[in-house]
Amino acid sequence: MSDHTHSPDAQNDARLERFLDAVVGHVPFDGWSRRAIEKAIEDLGIASEDVGTLPATSLGALKEWSFLVDRRMLARIADEFEATDRVRDKVVLGVRARLELLAPDKEAVRRAAVILALPQNMLASMRCVHHTVDAIWYAAGDTATDYNYYTKRGLLASVYVPTLLYWLSDSSPDKANTWQFLGRRIDSVMKIPGSLSSLRNRFGSLSGPAEFLQKLRRSQRWTYRY
Repeated sequence: MSDHTHSPDAQNDARLERFLDAVVGHVPFDGWSRRAIEKAIEDLGIASEDVGTLPATSLGALKEWSFLVDRRMLARIADEFEATDRVRDKVVLGVRARLELLAPDKEAVRRAAVILALPQNMLASMRCVHHTVDAIWYAAGDTATDYNYYTKRGLLASVYVPTLLYWLSDSSPDKANTWQFLGRRIDSVMKIPGSLSSLRNRFGSLSGPAEFLQKLRRSQRWTYRY
């Protein structure tokens, strides 16, 4: 039986991982740019026939790196998740683990945040955030497929993104202020699912977020509170 680590797919995955790490190493100096990509290819001595298997654009490399960090996050939190049954704790562990993995490359993260904030990169930004929060919920054992799927990921995105931005400017020892901020955000959004559950009982079974919003808007008794 052949060793999976020597299969073409495994070799390509390993090559991609080394390439992305090399690109990130150049980002603090060259930004997320074609120059950073070319330097990474040169550093690793990647053969010309293999270059086509790697991201060709800076945005493509950025997205693939974000997905790579998610995979590393899942590997890191696997044992920690088994040690607790509390959903809140699992979510906190997931967000914290990802930020700790990003710590050595904080400048690359800062530059990535600027690029992903551009209007033309909105879809890429949404995809990266969704991939991250979906990975955390998946690791936490979530199996929702109805409107709860969208609700949970939307709520976690509303925690992860502000916490990431707070973390970027946090100079407190061991990022203590960031972890306190994360705790407050989590506690705030954890109160929301109960309210959504009562709405589901009120409106009945919902096939997805679009139907949910349609029924919500048709209810004359519903009023928004800010």
